Amino acid sequence: TRFLAVTDRGRIASGRLARDAERITGVTLEGLAPLLDTQGAPVRRFDVDAEALTVDADGTLYVSFEANHRVWAYDDLTTRARGFSTRVRSFAMTPGGVTDEQVHVESRLGTHDNLEGISVWQDAAGRIRITTISDDNLNFFQRTEWVEFTLPPREVLRPRLRPPV
Repeated sequence: TRFLAVTDRGRIASGRLARDAERITGVTLEGLAPLLDTQGAPVRRFDVDAEALTVDADGTLYVSFEANHRVWAYDDLTTRARGFSTRVRSFAMTPGGVTDEQVHVESRLGTHDNLEGISVWQDAAGRIRITTISDDNLNFFQRTEWVEFTLPPREVLRPRLRPPV
């Protein structure tokens, strides 16, 4: 399985997850490059805290940043602290507001590190998978961790948001 991930240091990583049937057994980093600002230069020191990445149907990458809140679009890649719990929810976006909250995953305190990155996708067998990643936030007491959840067949995530225009 291929992956893309962003880091707290303003980089984008690409690679592959090795699998043994259902489990992730290894991670191979194939590329690591700086995220570029609107001038084509690497993102500056105080602007590097990338937190989320999504790719829309036409291949445009959208990266959100935590320190100076913003979302940037890219056409391509070139131009354990204890105390965290995890909850993955979905909502319906309606003209009347946010409705239909569904909790798909919930973990106990301390089960995983701070799972910040998330990818929701459908595998070849039609199952919905939720692949997450934590980062160590540059702290010795935290760790980078890949965690994957597979939803039971009865749970279906409906598309709820239109991609940005």
